[in-house]
Amino acid sequence: MIHTKNLQTRWVALLALLLVPLWSLAVTIDLADANGNVLRYSYSGSGVASVSSLVSVSENSELAGHLIIPATITDADEVVRSVTSIASSAFSSNTEVLSVAIGANVTTIGDNAFSSCTSLTEVTGGAGVTTIGSSAFYNTALTKAFLPNAVQNIGTGAFRYCPLTEVVFGPNVQSISYGIFRQYTSDTWNVERIVFNGTYTSVPNNFCLNCPKLTEIVLGDNITSIGSSSFQATPLTSLTLPEGLVSIGSNAFQDCDRLKSVVIPDNVTSLSSYAFSNCDSLQKVVIGSKVTTINDNCFQNSIKLNDVTGGASVTTLGTYAFYNTALTKPFLPDAVQTIGGGAFRYCPLTEVVFGPNVQSI
Repeated sequence: MIHTKNLQTRWVALLALLLVPLWSLAVTIDLADANGNVLRYSYSGSGVASVSSLVSVSENSELAGHLIIPATITDADEVVRSVTSIASSAFSSNTEVLSVAIGANVTTIGDNAFSSCTSLTEVTGGAGVTTIGSSAFYNTALTKAFLPNAVQNIGTGAFRYCPLTEVVFGPNVQSISYGIFRQYTSDTWNVERIVFNGTYTSVPNNFCLNCPKLTEIVLGDNITSIGSSSFQATPLTSLTLPEGLVSIGSNAFQDCDRLKSVVIPDNVTSLSSYAFSNCDSLQKVVIGSKVTTINDNCFQNSIKLNDVTGGASVTTLGTYAFYNTALTKPFLPDAVQTIGGGAFRYCPLTEVVFGPNVQSI
């Protein structure tokens, strides 16, 4: 006789076993690195391993906390495994971590992996790293962002609240999350220079909003868009926009009060609202040949702006577009059709000549 109840119980037990998460079946092993720091690794059936935590630091005080993550480890069964990742929160809030040398096989640094490791000042190696997780190095003591050439994806807040002085993006970056470096307290930001290399195309919104020491940005030739408020309220002294640029977001360079001149590339078709407003030192702007619209408040309160040229295709000037600038002659190319309210209010104009295509004032 088959006992149905017992059979059902066995099936339930088997199903429960099958539903056990794979990570709970992982095996761990503790191994000392070349400096004597003991790291814990986890692995399952595959031939790879992940660094999961720091067990103890070296007894040698000069080497303690200077971690070395190897390319491979040998597990308890004498199987050689590639160390391919640093687990999420692996070293989070561990103040004993001073530096990390990352092995050649690591491709992923998980979310919060080194978050709030406030004594971490140096990360080296990691030539194979392609992904840096969200808040991976949040609130560490790094002065240079860890960005090997292989890196493709950088998570939200990966370097937030780090005392960085320079950021250089490698040639393979494909994705930079919103607010990656944004600081909510401006006086914590030390970054002075940012360089974009390679094929990356888009500067995110709020990228360096309120960075009080940022004086230089190098935008790669492939940058086609600059997001809203991306460089707002930074002390940029010069700006070279790449020829392939298509769009500039609202408030992108608002309050950049040391910027003196701007050349808008020919592929840009419109200038967004407040894009260059309140730029106190801005004197000269050359507008590209394809720009058709200068939106509301674009150059408002750029009080020294007295030279605007180019822009043969501009048809629309938005409300307060040049409000309270130093123009003595209004910017009115022949193509202009529509002029918004207050477009030239509080400008010291001496002559106004409306072109042949004006339809609405």
